[in-house]
Parts: sequence; structure tokens; C-alpha cells
Amino acid sequence: MNAERLRKGHAFIGRVTIGGGWERTPIYLQPNLDLHIFLPGLYSTGNDKNIPKSIEGRIEDWNIRIDDGAVSVSSRHDNLYSLIEPLTKQLDKEEKKLFPEDDGKKIWTEITFSPKTVLFEKSNSPANVPDEWSLTFYPPKNNSTLRHFFGGNRNPRGLPNIFTAVDSSVYFSNVAQWTLDALRKRLKLLTSSLSLFTGAPVTYELIVGRFEREVVYVCVKNISNPNSYICPSQHNCRVEIKGELLTFPSKFIERIELLFNNHDAEKVVILLSYFRMLYMALYDEAKIAFSFQLMESLAKYRDIKFGGTYKNDIIKKLSIKLSGSMCPTCNSLLQAEIKTEIKKKGDDFTEEENFNKYIDKALNVIKTDDQFLVDSEGMKEIARTYRNEIFHGSFFESMSEVKDLVKTLPEGYQSDLPIVFQALASIIGANFVLGIDFDQMIVLKVAQG
Repeated sequence: MNAERLRKGHAFIGRVTIGGGWERTPIYLQPNLDLHIFLPGLYSTGNDKNIPKSIEGRIEDWNIRIDDGAVSVSSRHDNLYSLIEPLTKQLDKEEKKLFPEDDGKKIWTEITFSPKTVLFEKSNSPANVPDEWSLTFYPPKNNSTLRHFFGGNRNPRGLPNIFTAVDSSVYFSNVAQWTLDALRKRLKLLTSSLSLFTGAPVTYELIVGRFEREVVYVCVKNISNPNSYICPSQHNCRVEIKGELLTFPSKFIERIELLFNNHDAEKVVILLSYFRMLYMALYDEAKIAFSFQLMESLAKYRDIKFGGTYKNDIIKKLSIKLSGSMCPTCNSLLQAEIKTEIKKKGDDFTEEENFNKYIDKALNVIKTDDQFLVDSEGMKEIARTYRNEIFHGSFFESMSEVKDLVKTLPEGYQSDLPIVFQALASIIGANFVLGIDFDQMIVLKVAQG
């Protein structure tokens, strides 16, 4: 059963969109936010049109809205008295009056609706645009990490008395003047971007909006165990900002607004979803392979030359292997198929615009006192080989060249090779997507779980 979010249950007359129109009906809201909706007549939730699309009502001085679907829906049919009998002990005298007289013969339907989220809006609110928003992230470790970036009061704030939850949210000023609906539309972009700073997927369980410190909005994510997510990897890396973080919150929110209004916003969300896959990768080989794929996607996002393809590598190897047994004409045709990795000035891309320079910048961010003896092309070759072996069905049988390259890295980087490549992708992603300068970043290795 879901955790209890409210101090007690509430019965009220609400309205539900069902079968194409609004129906006024008695509703009972449980402390765990499940709703029992009572409708005269026969409704089957096996029919999509009979599943409530929107639910509205009011308890005490809070308007309630549910409009983004359900985790689960079920229904049963009987006379009204039989349907409400399990609830009678929980209803007070005034709430029982909300249920109409019934002769015991009419068929009613009880729909039990477990919503994805429940929105509470203060009636007679002083403003519909809060001056600050907050989110409670989970797992709790994410919440602690992100509070470091947004600062503010680390002590839990009080919520209105109808709620049981403690507000330990991460607050930020509403510089973008987001309404609740505007914030919800940007949540996927916002949380996905924040994963760069946690080294793990980020999601939320509570949104609170305040105006002059008074709570005017509460949005509760109604899931059974919000702390159940555990990243399978033992270690990941996360981006950290150098120096003071005073300007980070406002710049970050402004960047999210800019990205959301950009015509490539959907592309950015997809790109950031790849980081979720990277941070969820369990095995070292997969981490390195995904890092290469991500760097390819980042290059494509910025229209930057990345380098050769797996097909190009095969042609090169065939050219070397068969050069002595082919006629000059066939050999020249094969050579013509080999794509040049770095074009010269005057072509579509110059060497300066090649993706390698960003790998070099990212390497500078994570370098130690040890000097790297492998350049950006060498690092890319290591990751590319892992990508080819994993995603092209090979079995790591021809890795001698890669092993020789790895041996040129500092000893600590050899043992943390997957984290090094995660770091490269994360640093470049923070620069390309969020516009953070390379010299403003460092990376930290963090334990998961």
C-alpha cells in the first residue's frame, strides 16, 4: 500500500470526466491518496472511456486536481450501501450526508483510482505564480547532493496540517515566473539535466510552491515506494562546479527555460535520456561503450565532426589485408571508400572544429599531476573499440592494441577507466547542453546505493 500522505481521509462532492463528460459524484480520498469514486449506473473500467480522465474537488481550503492518469484503476458494482460500508467507520457524520439516499436496488459503481500525481492548490491563493518552487528528489542522496547546488535553508520547512510529509525540498527562486503547469511541462528536462550533477537518474516525489513563504501549491507523486531506486553501479562520476555556487540556481533555471523554448528541446530531452542509460550501466565494458555512443550523440547535436565509423574501420582493415592481392583499380576503389577523419580548411569542417578538441578540454578537467601519454584520438579509439565489441556482437578477442593504449594512462586512470569515460561524456554534456565552461568544472567519483 502507498504511504499515507494525508493525516486523515476526506469525503467530498467532486466532479469526474468519464464517458465524454463531467459527472458530479461523491468521492472519498484516502490518506494514501487513492480515491473511491461512486457513480450511479454500471461502469466498466475495462472500457477506456469509463476510466476517469480528470478529477476535481475540494477539501478544507484546498482545491484538488488530478489530470495525468493513474497507476491503477479497478471497479466493482453493487447497491450504494454495500459499496460504502467498508468506509463508514472512516466517515464522520457530515461526510455520510454526502452520499445520497438509496433504495438498495439501484446499481452503483465504485471506481478505485490510484493517481500518478495529486495537485493541491490553496483556494483564495494570493498568487498563482509562486515566488519560489521546490522539489524533493529521490533517492535521498540525490536530494542532499542537489541541495548543495541550490543552497538555501537545509532545515525541513513546515507543510499545511492536512499533510503528513516533511518538506525537505530543494528550493529555488522562480526567476522564470513559472506557473504550476509550466513547471510540470519542464520537469523532464529539468530533472534529466540535474542527473549530470548526481551521476544517477533524478526524479522527484514532491513539488511545493510558496508565495511570500506561504504554501500555495503542493504536488504529490503518488508512488508506492519513492526510495526504491538504487543505481546498479558501485561507482559513477558526477560534475561539480568550482568555486562559489551563488549564481548557479538562477543561471540553471534560465538555461532550462532557454532549452525548453528552443525548437530542439525534444532532441535535448532524448540526448539527456542517454545519460540515464550511461549511469544505469552495470558493467565496466558497457559504461565505456555507452560513453562513446553518448559522445557521438553530443557531436551530432552540435553538428561537429566526430570521426570514422565501424564501417570505415572495416574498410581500412580490408584495405591493409587485401592490398597485395588486389589489382590497382580495385585497390583504388576500396581506398576511395575510406572516409577522412579530419578534413582540411576549406572543407565542411576544419581540424579545430573536430570533436577531439572537446575531449582534450574534458581531459584537462580530470587530469592529475600525471601526464597523459595518449591523446584524444587514442582515448576515442579505446571507447570506439569497446562500442564495436559490445554493440556489434564481438567477443573482445582482438583487444591487444587497446590494452597497449590503456597502459599509457596513469595507473589510477587504468583502474577507473569506465569512470574516466563517464567523466568525459558528462563534462562535454554539461558544456554542450547547459553551457558550463570547462574551466568551471571538476568531476567527483561517487559511490552509489
